[in-house]
Amino acid sequence: FVDVRERERTFRRGSREQARALMNLHNNEAGRRAVIKTAQVTCKCHGVSGSCSLITCWQQMPSFRRIGDYLKDKYDGATEVRANKRGKLQIRDRRFNLPTANDLVYIEESPNYCLRN
Repeated sequence: FVDVRERERTFRRGSREQARALMNLHNNEAGRRAVIKTAQVTCKCHGVSGSCSLITCWQQMPSFRRIGDYLKDKYDGATEVRANKRGKLQIRDRRFNLPTANDLVYIEESPNYCLRN
């Protein structure tokens, strides 16, 4: 449901708006993958007097802090991209590696809020 807005709108190929929509789609998926990647397997024993005759295991959602730390590391290593004429993201500087589905991307530098405008 988060991606519906970007997926339904049509943008001029290679436009700044299309680049932002593609960036959002990519980063949203990377965020979902971060939750899955940092999930933990939790198990519980069942049985008489702790005999553990049956074990139930499940994926447990990681703490908000753990996901945040993981995404902060990804943010620090994010790759600058732009939309090409075919409507795909491409890296701005070819000396860098292509971002994977787990990496974050950006189309413009974040402002430095410590500096006065």
